[in-house]
Amino acid sequence: MLLGSVLNDLATGPARRVDRPEVWHDDTLPGVVWMSGLSSEYRIDAVDEYVIGAVTGSAGYDLRRRSTTYRVRPGELVVLDPEHDHAGTQTRDGPWEARLLVLPAALLSATCDEVPSLVRARIDDPVLDAPALRARFLALHRASSNGAAKLWRECALLGLLDDLAPAAGATPRRHGDPMVARALEFVRDCYLDPIDLDTLASEVGTTKFRLLRHFRAEVGLTPHQFVVSVRIAHARQLLAGGTPVSVAASECGFADQSHLTRYFRDRLGFTPGRYRQTASKGR
Repeated sequence: MLLGSVLNDLATGPARRVDRPEVWHDDTLPGVVWMSGLSSEYRIDAVDEYVIGAVTGSAGYDLRRRSTTYRVRPGELVVLDPEHDHAGTQTRDGPWEARLLVLPAALLSATCDEVPSLVRARIDDPVLDAPALRARFLALHRASSNGAAKLWRECALLGLLDDLAPAAGATPRRHGDPMVARALEFVRDCYLDPIDLDTLASEVGTTKFRLLRHFRAEVGLTPHQFVVSVRIAHARQLLAGGTPVSVAASECGFADQSHLTRYFRDRLGFTPGRYRQTASKGR
């Protein structure tokens, strides 16, 4: 998930000066979040989510990723991985308007038979001058907000992700380790249950030290981070649909509401109640 997430930057904060934030979920892929809004600054401590975005107004913004600052101009596409924190600030042209898609890597890995290559990679070049890909992204974004047919959205998104990977200079993580595949399958089936490293290692037939090394190399997270990310992604879907926080906590493997709130605030920078309020308005 995103610590100080994009949603937080679109929707809250005294210095953000944001107008007309919209946030919604659909069934294109599990856990994807669609956003649009106006922002003057943001900061993200990346943990688990890939972000694809496009400026839709006349103003661009300055994107800082690690020690490099990029000027994102209207007409360009941005693709960000969870490997590095990133931040954005307005230029002298003022706040920028953008459409965003957030892809939860852990949830996709835990629920999809095959994960798109982009969501298993590091992104070397986050700012793309790719008009055709940008047009496809914006068409898909509008299709989600307009309730287009699921089959069209699925085909459009998966095709876009495949084509974005080489365009963004994506470097694949190690993939295909049978041990990790079994661990992911176990989490897929049992994320609601208490899981410890000994149990997970026993299920896949290895030591916990070897599992931890291989899991981190392929997934980019520890097993614990992965499980928490899957649970939060499921909770986010429920909250966006208006489910009470206490119910979402119990249905997603958290001990209680305070347990969910603590992890939610740590990962996203604000409370599940605030997310429920903002995301529900965008439905």
